[in-house]
Amino acid sequence: MSRSGIFRAFFSIVSASVTAAALLGAAPARAVTIDVPCAGTWNWNPSTQTLSCAVSPPSGPGVPSCTLAANPLTLPAGGGAVALTATCTNSPTSYQWSGTGLTGGATTVTNTNNATISATTSFSVTATNETGTGQSASRSVQVGAVVGGLSCPGFAKTLFVNWDWASSLSKVDTYTTQGGLGTNGILVIPFTPTGPADNVMVQLSATNYPASNMVNSKRLAISTQPCDLNPSAAGATAQGSSPSLSYVVGTAPVNFINGQPMGASLTPGVQYYINIAERNGINGSLPNGNQTCIPGGTFYPNCELRLTLQKPSGH
Repeated sequence: MSRSGIFRAFFSIVSASVTAAALLGAAPARAVTIDVPCAGTWNWNPSTQTLSCAVSPPSGPGVPSCTLAANPLTLPAGGGAVALTATCTNSPTSYQWSGTGLTGGATTVTNTNNATISATTSFSVTATNETGTGQSASRSVQVGAVVGGLSCPGFAKTLFVNWDWASSLSKVDTYTTQGGLGTNGILVIPFTPTGPADNVMVQLSATNYPASNMVNSKRLAISTQPCDLNPSAAGATAQGSSPSLSYVVGTAPVNFINGQPMGASLTPGVQYYINIAERNGINGSLPNGNQTCIPGGTFYPNCELRLTLQKPSGH
């Protein structure tokens, strides 16, 4: 073969190779689709070369928040019927109740229930919706707190003021209540503390009001009995012109010097009475002591009282 013929053959081979390479290089890439479900949003992290699905938390109204009302809040001795009503936010779908004597059952789809009780009882309710269950709300109903016509022996007037533990009541002024206490009266305040039982100590305090210059001595006591100014429980009394009485729902701490309780120890769910009168000289043989709101005292006969109430934190 001549030299020119060899060159033409070689050129043809090279041309065919380049053309094939060009055709192969121009072939389009094939796309691959992977279908992976994601309930949220796909996020690509270029630094880690990872793809992740970010799921947003489910939206909802929030768990219910409730208050509980009882009607009536106090019953005479022997008890009776009580109507319970829960008022809640965020549209509950069911209610869980606790407390003895429930007649409407432990679970309801309505916000009301009923009970028949013969002793002081604490009720509670928790509400549930699509988001979850909220915290419980409670209410105590007292039995025997309204004694209708009961008079404490040795006193010209007995003034009863009920303290609903679930309420925001923070003081009692006798001069604005049922015509006042008078010169020889006793104030009796029934209440039933609820848990938790702890060692958080708070104070009840009393003074004359509005005649604050009346500094005659007063007896302040917490007892399981009405009218009792001399209970046997340790730390349950205070005496003075402005007495302060400490108490604990649980066990009162002990004074490390004398080993005595630093306040009254109260049991959750038990009915107690705050008894206060303008008396002194109280002892075992003279349980009512001697009257101190007497003629000759400053501003006599303005012997009305102000009692400041306080609950432990968390109650």
